[in-house]
Formats: sequence, C-alpha cells, structure tokens
Amino acid sequence: MGKLLHAALTRSLLDSTVLKTGEVALRRLAEESFDLVLLDIRLPGISGLDVCRWLKADLRLRHIPVIFISSYHDNRMRAQAFVLGAAEYLTKPFSMQHLHACVVRHLALATARQRGEPPLPPTAPA
Repeated sequence: MGKLLHAALTRSLLDSTVLKTGEVALRRLAEESFDLVLLDIRLPGISGLDVCRWLKADLRLRHIPVIFISSYHDNRMRAQAFVLGAAEYLTKPFSMQHLHACVVRHLALATARQRGEPPLPPTAPA
C-alpha cells in the first residue's frame, strides 16, 4: 500500500516518504520536517496509534496533521484515532481522489493555522 500511495502522491506533485515501521517513523519525525503524516494503525512494532500519540505529545510536532488510513471500520478505533488528534480517518478501500482531497485540504489548513489566518471555508462535495 505504501508504494501505491507514494506513486499517487508523487503524480499529484506532492513529495512523500514511505516508512515501514512505527519506530522508523518516530525517528524520522524527530530528525526531519514533515508537513503531514499518513498512518496505518497496523504497523510492525509500534502501532500507528502510538506514533500519533507520541507526535501529538511533542510540542514541536503536534501541529502536523495526521491522516489515518486503516482497514478497521470499527467506530471505537475511529474514535480513538480522533481522541489522539487525528485530522482524518479513511477506511480501506478508499479512492485516491478522496485521499488527495484530504491531503490537500489539511496541508492548506495547516498552512493557514501557521500563518494565523482563519480556517478555510468548507468545500462543496464534488
């Protein structure tokens, strides 16, 4: 799934990095600057939920939007992701157009927030 997402985002002219484990994600998040994080809940080692928990607990990184992509359709899992600070929760299967719209929207919201601008108005469904 990571290669497919990377290819789709790259085609949309969005720079992306694929990391295979929660531990690697935590290390890279501490070392490099990222504008947005796409996370699966099921990761080898540290779960995506734990990565999100760590990210949102770090004052330097908590502003980074987190979008979960998961095969879990369970409302409790979705609620837990939002309690931890997720910006979105997409369930598999999903359309690449929907993912792209979510990524672009949350990047724009994060940029507006950093500039102290009001949030973007909601957009009409396509």
